[in-house]
Amino acid sequence: MGIFSFFGNKSMAPKTDIIWITDKAMLNGCIKFFPEYKADMYIAWFDDTAEKFSRFLNEENNMNISIKTTKNLQSYQLDNKKIIFLEHYPLYSKEDNLLRSSSPVNVCFINSLDDGIFQIFRSNIANLMRTLGLDENEYIENPLVSKSIVNAQKRLEKKVKDDFYARSSEEWFYNYRINFQQNVQ
Repeated sequence: MGIFSFFGNKSMAPKTDIIWITDKAMLNGCIKFFPEYKADMYIAWFDDTAEKFSRFLNEENNMNISIKTTKNLQSYQLDNKKIIFLEHYPLYSKEDNLLRSSSPVNVCFINSLDDGIFQIFRSNIANLMRTLGLDENEYIENPLVSKSIVNAQKRLEKKVKDDFYARSSEEWFYNYRINFQQNVQ
């Protein structure tokens, strides 16, 4: 036990980003990925994301996966669990606060280049995926990509002083563009 353990400085669980080129490929990829990963919890930041995944996975593909939203979640519920987030929240501090106040075993974020957060630096990752010759149904997982996502979230957070209520990532970024007159595309 290190000296800082006495002061409650938790070690962060390993975080991974799984990224598909399109939203459609991501949804189809989850059918195979979820059973292999064997998560204990599936979490969405936005209601529309939870509904989209539930409809696709459970109603269309009979997977019977319970999807929680963060608004109905207490941080202790993540303790000692393998977690899959079905998206990133646009602002880094919101994700970081939730993960630092809990003790998950492992955290995985499911993404596609269609997600709003990727509008900030989309071309870099899309070009990388094409250069690697990835098929639309394949995904990329790389610590440098995860670091790029965190950097994009932090850059965005410097511009956003107040968070927005939104039912979806698309609505959140729409509000961002309206309030800051920025084109994130």
